[in-house]
Amino acid sequence: MLSRLFRKPKLALGGRIILNSLPPSQGHIVKAILFPVEGLNAHPPYSGRPPGKAFIGSEEIAKNVHIGQIVENSSLEVSFNLVAERGYYYLGITVFLFRESPKGLVAHLERFCVGSSPFDLNTDSLSAGDLSIPWPDIAFKDMQVYATFRPNEPPELYDDELKTNV
Repeated sequence: MLSRLFRKPKLALGGRIILNSLPPSQGHIVKAILFPVEGLNAHPPYSGRPPGKAFIGSEEIAKNVHIGQIVENSSLEVSFNLVAERGYYYLGITVFLFRESPKGLVAHLERFCVGSSPFDLNTDSLSAGDLSIPWPDIAFKDMQVYATFRPNEPPELYDDELKTNV
């Protein structure tokens, strides 16, 4: 009974992410996380470029993987509803887009810190509305590699900062 009295109330941030200018793919996985900040005037965490480790604990909000079937949709709409304690938050999005490259199938990963100011979840649940995110136009030869996976072999992992084998 006492534990219910001291629980912090939780509120929800909902909305829709619209990814634009997507290249052809064989599916996607979209994850989201809320980054707590001190107040409405807080800058985005990590200067707007959170490292991969900051996204640990992200919630999967969409998954549609169809390996072997290329889809040419140039946009993707994903609804979300994330629950958190009262506070101020920036929304972090991770998108895995399964693409065909000159060397075979790759999981093209992009991370986004969404919004120009934090979302205020102090008084009530909130709708973020439609959040439009343009997909970066990066040639395969210019992409950074964080891991390489091959069938029946352990993955080759690379350090986020140094881009060297771990």
